[in-house]
Amino acid sequence: MKHGSNPLQRAFAAKLRLLATTLQPGTTSGYRRTARLFLEFLRNRFPGVTQPCQLERDPHVCDASRAHRGH
Repeated sequence: MKHGSNPLQRAFAAKLRLLATTLQPGTTSGYRRTARLFLEFLRNRFPGVTQPCQLERDPHVCDASRAHRGH
């Protein structure tokens, strides 16, 4: 995951870097993919969400989960 230009992307990147110190590479890779897909979903569906404090379970996480199940 690229260190994005907005605070939300930077927060995800920082958390993933921290997790990578204790997880197996395959697990880290899966987390990075999930984070990338979630951030891509947010950019497409909720472009105004650029800060972690703007995230809400419903609609952001719930809608992303529903969209993922639809694939």
